[in-house]
Amino acid sequence: SDLLYTNAGNYLSFGDSKFIPSLDQAAFEKIVASVPNNAASHVATLKPLLGPLYDHGESKLSLAYPPAGTTSYYSENITEADVKIVNDFLISKDISMYNNRVFKTAENTFE
Repeated sequence: SDLLYTNAGNYLSFGDSKFIPSLDQAAFEKIVASVPNNAASHVATLKPLLGPLYDHGESKLSLAYPPAGTTSYYSENITEADVKIVNDFLISKDISMYNNRVFKTAENTFE
């Protein structure tokens, strides 16, 4: 889908809502397999992406704090309160939260 390439993923660059390709998974895979020059490699790369790409799960339809949404900046077990703790710490060190990822490894323990 052109929209997929334009947004560098399947979340709109405005509004942070997910779009599902109108092309079904089998047809998408068939198109990728028809690309010359190492088609098997292209298909192998695509296979693990198809599930998340076509996932209609409620928590996958928008970019937000888990569990209401999804993000690649935070682990799925993190809460908005956890993000505030980390952000306050980073501010105290004069570090911006932007472009950083936070993973909760245990209660009040983050990487």
